[in-house]
Amino acid sequence: MADIFTPSMPDSAAFKSFVLRYYHHTKPIALLQTRPLNIIIAKEVIMWTTVVFAGVIVYLTSRVLHFVSRLNSIGHLPGFRCVFRPTSLLGVILPTSYFNPGINWQWQWRAWDDRLWGENVFSAELDIYKRHRRVVGAAFAGSISNEVVRETARLYHEMMDWEGWSEQHTFSATSFALGIIMRCGFGMPFSWNDPEESGEMSFDKAINFAMRNLSTRLFAPRWAYKLPIKKLHEVDKAYSTVSTHMHAMVVAKREHLASMDYGKEHSGGDLFTRLVAASEAEEHNQLDDDEVISNTFIFLLAGRETTAHTISAALVLLALHEEEQEMLATHIREVLPDGRDPNEHDIPLLDKVVACFYEAARMFPAASIVPRHTADITTLTFPPEDGREPLVLPPGVRILIDFVGMNYDPDVYPDPERYDPSRWYNAHESDLNVFGLGPRACLGRKFATTEAVCLLTLFIRNWKVTVHLKDGETKEQWRQRVMQISLVGLAFGVRDVPLTFTKRSTTC
Repeated sequence: MADIFTPSMPDSAAFKSFVLRYYHHTKPIALLQTRPLNIIIAKEVIMWTTVVFAGVIVYLTSRVLHFVSRLNSIGHLPGFRCVFRPTSLLGVILPTSYFNPGINWQWQWRAWDDRLWGENVFSAELDIYKRHRRVVGAAFAGSISNEVVRETARLYHEMMDWEGWSEQHTFSATSFALGIIMRCGFGMPFSWNDPEESGEMSFDKAINFAMRNLSTRLFAPRWAYKLPIKKLHEVDKAYSTVSTHMHAMVVAKREHLASMDYGKEHSGGDLFTRLVAASEAEEHNQLDDDEVISNTFIFLLAGRETTAHTISAALVLLALHEEEQEMLATHIREVLPDGRDPNEHDIPLLDKVVACFYEAARMFPAASIVPRHTADITTLTFPPEDGREPLVLPPGVRILIDFVGMNYDPDVYPDPERYDPSRWYNAHESDLNVFGLGPRACLGRKFATTEAVCLLTLFIRNWKVTVHLKDGETKEQWRQRVMQISLVGLAFGVRDVPLTFTKRSTTC
């Protein structure tokens, strides 16, 4: 018996014929029904795509305009540039970058910091910081200032004797600061007029190139160095060269100190020798090779970037305020009447030069903000006129210290926009905050101040520095046009500034 669901052959043929006839009759109707529907669906997809795209454009445009408006509201002060709030939806979803700190930016920032430098006295916290501070502090103790003064004067005269100076009068503060770090930091020679070498990159050239490309090294991901980009390969080669040389230097220095019994005083030698010796003198808190190199990188950064930018700002401000410059030149001649170069003992006597350096550091701080952690319960108080209750912070809170806001606070510095070196006459070192405050203040403060004061003394004694104004331009207009602070490397400062150097008729 046949299955009722299995048609017989004749019935099957008839069924197929019926289906074919039905298909041919209904095909035009189906086409009429589906084609308009497809057109309608396609039009709706295009319409919604356009709406979404236009919405994205409008949203992004509004965010850009809001971003620019907020920058204008703070006078383009240096600091973080955030397109989204760290706690906003997009701020949380999008990865951490320069324009989006993100919800976890503190830890991301630490990861970037460690990748470039490793653990050091700047990045370490709590007990680890105390270990680094003990060793690094001992390295800076002693009479290194005499070495800094001597090498600063020597490098200045080499620059004056250079043929390029007599032809162009071009001064690079960053190159000068690097030269002092090479000589006083590593005990290595540094020539002002050293032609570029071909072939293998030398240690001093590698350091110079590495310092000029700190931002690239900091923000470029590791995989990017495998791309066929010449600049990235050069940066990677420079840092590899510096790392290889410095590891070899640490090993050689340890062996040398062990053979000569350098002792625990660390009172002589360059800063690198002092650092290795201070570490070797510790029984339980020695720094390993990577930590020694990491701290040395911090010296390079601080000694080159921040010192150079402040020296440049000081020269520009003195050029703008010629009356202050002439008062300073008179002061220098009074302290050094015989025309000799300054020595370590003259630095405290050149207090007006120190004041000019401090005022430049106040007006153009190389670091706009500094992050700190509260180790214990910390109470922040406010001026009585604010009428606010003290703010109690628990341990482990990360805070940002706004140096720009502090330095332009009219309650602390009356008329803060005005250049006034006399603010710092008879001032205490702790009154200047750009080197940090408290137990984590900059250990190289004396090193940097000594270098800057010595160099400014030699410059102003021998040269009159002026600005070149356009027709009808005032000094204030020149300042607004030229002296715009920006991120130069990893520190804030003024970029290349055109100044005129005129030899003084009486240098004494």
